[in-house]
Amino acid sequence: MPFSKSAGHPEAMVSLLFTIMDKTPHGGATMDDLKEAYAEVKGTFPANRTIQRLIRRINLLFDPLGDSEQKLLASKQAPAGTRYVATRNFTAPNRLNARQALVMALSLLPAQRTMNPADFDVVVKMIFEQTVRKLVDNWQLWGQIDQYVYVRGFTPVESAFHMQKVFLALDAVSRRKQVKFDYRHAGDGTVVKGRALEPYGALCRNGTWYLVGRAVDSGERRIFRFDHIEVLTIVENSIFSIPDGFTLKESYSSAWGTWTEAEAEITVIKMKVTAPIYHKFSTTKYHESQCQQLLADGSGEITFQVTGAQEMVSWLLSWGDQIEVLEPKWLREKVAEKAASICSLYGR
Repeated sequence: MPFSKSAGHPEAMVSLLFTIMDKTPHGGATMDDLKEAYAEVKGTFPANRTIQRLIRRINLLFDPLGDSEQKLLASKQAPAGTRYVATRNFTAPNRLNARQALVMALSLLPAQRTMNPADFDVVVKMIFEQTVRKLVDNWQLWGQIDQYVYVRGFTPVESAFHMQKVFLALDAVSRRKQVKFDYRHAGDGTVVKGRALEPYGALCRNGTWYLVGRAVDSGERRIFRFDHIEVLTIVENSIFSIPDGFTLKESYSSAWGTWTEAEAEITVIKMKVTAPIYHKFSTTKYHESQCQQLLADGSGEITFQVTGAQEMVSWLLSWGDQIEVLEPKWLREKVAEKAASICSLYGR
């Protein structure tokens, strides 16, 4: 029995299969559901006959001999129109060990031309069923994760788009190619076009991705937020070398944020935290160098050794009167100055 015309659609077939399985308990998938599932992986909306061909293809893969009275995917009439449902329960116990099926298939392969082709198709069908069963198990697991685990935080509006820029930059790093991009500054919103950089790698801090490298115009190491990069391209007719021994971990492990001064000195930060929040510092590590000491009155002294300590000001202010900076003097004065500015803003 010939297969229907569906070459080049493996991802779309899997997407249709999972969509129908996912919607079967709720009455089945509509043709529009299947077109959307197809478009998610192919980028274009198909005709009805394309979906129908893919469904026939899936049914043939599970029943290559066409001797089963009940197809894996079937259509049924509902008040709202035709629905597509899965007729088989993939959570049922395995009929054949996947490893044994593979060994059987390999042992039969040399004789495939002389044996009954239908027998070989049956073995391949069994292997395919085992593979899909594992995929379905994984699909169901993710459904349970979505139900019982919820993760949130600050993310870019178009995170997938920004991650594509990360992948593109890492490709440039691996091939030692310069990149060019337009960059929007967070402060005033101005866009600088055509920045050229020799990329050294990507850095992630608190869920935000940064591009690190050497600026071609100044020769200095710089860092840029990927979500502020509007256009990123690889300069194919370029080549550069990363300094010997350079690693992002060594360069930024002591930094509080993303301070990029090449020869920045480590500053010892000492501060006193009130008793109510001391436990917070006992259970949360805000920097690799963090040390804490419980004082007699229940408060605590926290010590950090960081570079780029000026980036700590906004974080320190976020704790209000629960933290007092003890050292260094310049950071204490900076926090006090900023606090006074905030008070004046609110007329106090």
